[in-house]
Amino acid sequence: MQSDTPILVSLLPFEFEGSRFGHNLEYIKAIHKSAEKLGWKHYAPTSARIGLEEPLPFVVKCLKGSRRVGAARRLGVGSRLIDWVRGCAIPSIKSLGQWLKDLTRRENRHCIVFVETFGPPELFVIAAALAFVPRRRVSLWLLYRFSNYKRPLFGFIYELMNRIIDLRLGRGRLCLLTDSDALAESLAKRFGRPLTVMPIPHTEMRQSVPHPKVEGETVLWWPGQPRPEKGLDKVQKLLSSRHPATDRIRLVITKSSRVVSPDNGISVTLTEDYLGREDYLKWLATADIVLLPYSAEVYAEQTSGIFVEAISAGKMALVTAETWMARELARHDLRELVANWDGDVVERVLEISQNPQIHRRVKEMSRAYQQFHNAEVYASRMEMLYRTVNRR
Repeated sequence: MQSDTPILVSLLPFEFEGSRFGHNLEYIKAIHKSAEKLGWKHYAPTSARIGLEEPLPFVVKCLKGSRRVGAARRLGVGSRLIDWVRGCAIPSIKSLGQWLKDLTRRENRHCIVFVETFGPPELFVIAAALAFVPRRRVSLWLLYRFSNYKRPLFGFIYELMNRIIDLRLGRGRLCLLTDSDALAESLAKRFGRPLTVMPIPHTEMRQSVPHPKVEGETVLWWPGQPRPEKGLDKVQKLLSSRHPATDRIRLVITKSSRVVSPDNGISVTLTEDYLGREDYLKWLATADIVLLPYSAEVYAEQTSGIFVEAISAGKMALVTAETWMARELARHDLRELVANWDGDVVERVLEISQNPQIHRRVKEMSRAYQQFHNAEVYASRMEMLYRTVNRR
């Protein structure tokens, strides 16, 4: 007799290692808490070669293959594709498919495969692996978090793969999710089907002791890797400020940004590119303001996990106009935190850091975020989705 409770299988990106998982791992750890609240079994299969900072009982190192293609830059497009198929796609499809087949046979219950980070290659691998499992025993939940569907080729591939998966599993067993109302609306038009908006669950953070600070200084933190869409050019402009109070500013930024302390009094602290969770939380506790000068084109619809964590922790986040973050701040009457990055950012930083009304409204927004973006609300939406699919 088949159990009434499903198995939840969430896939970890298999090309990452250790702290490089970042928010992907924190997301899946939060999902594990949601599954526990529902009494669901939960597994996270990943590469057999992976290294993690901490042992996690739900992580299963069973997948083969790697997205890293040897000597890719020296090969032509056709050779790279062949290399990817041999080195990643085929071993990944076989190992994931066989693992899912063995799991559903052993457990005799419905299996939900949940994927929260993917691109066209991963979606192809997952769709092919599902062919190993009887169609009535599995559902696929895809969390569309990024706006790369706007690229014509990506959008076409996603739509095509959604249709192929529908044919394989049966209509209704593919559930499309997202974490942004704006993305949900745009993707619904693109795919011709509704999406369920989920909370961002990894907001439960341990209290951390901050790094020592100089009395009177304002610590600005620009977290993450210096990718173009993250606004490194805006941070560099800030460093060139000639504001008379720059000696009260400390910028915390990654080493790979190659930023050096300017001669205007702003001090610079460099961190590793990939921070473990403890180091990440320590810098979050230290920062007075988190800088998120992200591209409005890229982040018009997609969310930022760092933004949600910063607000949930009661921190100010300075963002770019016409982004999802800016709209969220506007909903909570915090338009002062939407920066003109071409203006005097130091002046804005000093103004908002000393404004008690803004501090009060950030705390109110923090409480609202904690009530929605958490593992318990996530669990209730997971259960709703499962009951809806199971009735079909």
